Amino acid sequence: MHISDFFSSIAGLWRFPGGRRPPDAREYQPRFPKFDLIDQLFIIRAIILRDVKVKHLKLTGVGFWVEFLMPIVVIVLHYYIFIALGRYMPGNIPCELFVLGGFPLWFTFRNCTSYQGRLGEDGPGTFLVPGVTPSHFLIAKAVWEGAMMLMVLFGGLVISDLIFSRERLPDVPVIVFCFIMAACLGTGYRLTFDALAWLWPLFKSLKKPLTWLLFLTSGVYVGAQAKKQDFLTEVCWYNPLIHLIEPIRVAIWPGYPDAKVYIVYAISWSLGLLCLGLVLKRLLRPYAHHA
Repeated sequence: MHISDFFSSIAGLWRFPGGRRPPDAREYQPRFPKFDLIDQLFIIRAIILRDVKVKHLKLTGVGFWVEFLMPIVVIVLHYYIFIALGRYMPGNIPCELFVLGGFPLWFTFRNCTSYQGRLGEDGPGTFLVPGVTPSHFLIAKAVWEGAMMLMVLFGGLVISDLIFSRERLPDVPVIVFCFIMAACLGTGYRLTFDALAWLWPLFKSLKKPLTWLLFLTSGVYVGAQAKKQDFLTEVCWYNPLIHLIEPIRVAIWPGYPDAKVYIVYAISWSLGLLCLGLVLKRLLRPYAHHA
């Protein structure tokens, strides 16, 4: 007998005296080893590809392309509206760059806050696969939404450079960091409201109007140095999204004014709300079945 077999038999006798099998094998689920970082990344990648495939097969590609093209349509529409209205641009930033600096990040936040059910998510059998947890679905959604809007932003910058013959390099690390914080903020926002809605259904009704208020004060319309300082301009500075949008505009147009922008304020909101949402989701989960 090999020595490993010997110790395995000893361990089995210690766990089940007399060599008897347990009365219910479901009480003794095998313990799978912790997955390393590569395994986690492959799980997230598989969930993203699965989500795209489900949308393509279930909606014949319509859902996927609507999700991808809608931000582009909104950006182009606002570009022509701002041009027609002769809107003031802080720091003489080109109109297309002002719009590109705001809307992609807003869509990253908004899409992370919305619940677009994935096939099998939160359903029976989804998390029976070893190593797959609800956190993987949250991370996969945030990664996909952020990556998709980054493609929209950089694609718009390339087209702008080709049309207007500009030669500049955006500050890519700052842009990517702001998108990561927007994804964290949106995920925390969703988790917090979903958990509180289990206990108080009123929060489910408050989520949509509050999201619209965040949109109007996010900085997509009002910049750091607005020509007219009014009440709406002052309210915008309490919105953490404007402290993520303004650094992106600085990153793509160095002459853009960045006064009153506090990136630490946005980071605190993003990470704080994410931690709060995770804690509330865990504490209030018993109330989910009564919601």
